Amino acid sequence: MIRFDKSLNQRFPLQFEVANVTQVKLSVVVLAFGHEHTILQCLESIAMQVTNFDYEVVVGLNDSADKTDLIVRDFTLKRENWRCINLSRSEGTQTAGLSTGAGNFYNCLRHVQGEYVCVVEGDDYLISQSRFQVQCDLLNLHPLWSGTMMPISVETEAGVIRDFRSMYQYDRVMRCNSSELSSEDFIINGCVIHLLGIMFRTNCLRLQDFYLKSAAQDHILGLALTLSAPIGYVELEEMAVYRSYGGTFNTLSVHRNRVLSLAKWAVINAMIEPDMRVLAQSKFDGILTSLLQSIEMKQSRELSWSEIVAMVKRKIVRRVKFNR
Repeated sequence: MIRFDKSLNQRFPLQFEVANVTQVKLSVVVLAFGHEHTILQCLESIAMQVTNFDYEVVVGLNDSADKTDLIVRDFTLKRENWRCINLSRSEGTQTAGLSTGAGNFYNCLRHVQGEYVCVVEGDDYLISQSRFQVQCDLLNLHPLWSGTMMPISVETEAGVIRDFRSMYQYDRVMRCNSSELSSEDFIINGCVIHLLGIMFRTNCLRLQDFYLKSAAQDHILGLALTLSAPIGYVELEEMAVYRSYGGTFNTLSVHRNRVLSLAKWAVINAMIEPDMRVLAQSKFDGILTSLLQSIEMKQSRELSWSEIVAMVKRKIVRRVKFNR
């Protein structure tokens, strides 16, 4: 099972008792917040999966202001091994003053009972009935992997479906030394997985409370897993679709994104061994330098109030002289 630090266990108390871990092979975590228009397609694509093993679905609700929670509860009500858990927004997590889904994610992971876990966010969906079976078979064949990563498709706001090669993770995976992704890969190349594309072993993951301070949980999750064993990347056909629009983080300013990146690399620095921290520190320093330079450039372009007043006065004087 996933190992949680004591403080995390206390922060996210169990809403239902975890049953015998041998009952299900796979736990599917669904993160649902503000997904009124997409959550039904997401849930239906999970329900259509064909497997030779039992799987459970744990849906994390986060007090959505729309009808997301109602749709989820109605869909899961009569389905065996489908359960909902709730984390109120007041109990949620923040990074750099921005609410994140890390708390909802960890709250869900506290309740999984499967040997393997995969995560589907409420605006994403599966397009193959064999997605779960294929990834479980891969993990069965490779007992020394902590998880497996598969390509995913990307849906743009215009409804265009693009393949995994259009995502930045693909370029980063191609820069890795092998198809077995290591901790060094996550530090040197950045986030080389996508949350929707990964399935991992619960017994390879240990979660600590300071992980919550990062908004980029896919990067943190991947690195945490590789501290135990590599993640295998397998180049198969895309079996799931990620919607690349509509999320909170897509609308942030450059400055806010850089602040979030600093918070992420600070967490990464605390996760890894001392001999690897030089690499992480260089990433942190590079982002910090870029942030400071952009702030200084912005400030240099801005005028103070006294300068604006003086400029207006000069224009008035010139206009008065011209009219004379």
